[in-house]
Amino acid sequence: MLSSDQLQLKTMLGSNEEKIKLLTNIINDHTSTKDQIKSARELRVGINFELKQWQDVINDINMLEKTIDSTELQVMKSKATIQECCRKERVSMMNLIHYGTSPHDENEIVDLHELCIEGDNAEFKSLLEKSKEIDVNQYKLFVYRPLPNSSKEPNGLLK
Repeated sequence: MLSSDQLQLKTMLGSNEEKIKLLTNIINDHTSTKDQIKSARELRVGINFELKQWQDVINDINMLEKTIDSTELQVMKSKATIQECCRKERVSMMNLIHYGTSPHDENEIVDLHELCIEGDNAEFKSLLEKSKEIDVNQYKLFVYRPLPNSSKEPNGLLK
């Protein structure tokens, strides 16, 4: 098997997708040592973070947290969690628009901190307060709000 230094050198070559495949093979290989698996996960976290594969970043960091206590990993996990939340909100809004509802004509930018405190994502309030290294202002969402006089159909969609 490869040493940690050889592993880092090998992952410098090739595309990010090839690197992810190589690292995943090392992680899943039953002959890999714990140190090799840990090194492969750390490298995979960085690559997935660059590729904006937020859920993969969160999953790998959750596995690494069992053996490593790193502030850098905590910050990466916090950023990935916020990005994944924003992605889910955007997908939800796109689905709402796609399935026959029309958004309010005036869209407004909502500060994520405000959204987390007042919205459904209250679990991020403490995360944002703890994460002093995260600039909350770089995370904005376009939120479309329905007209105040609109009512809901029985199926839950807006008229």
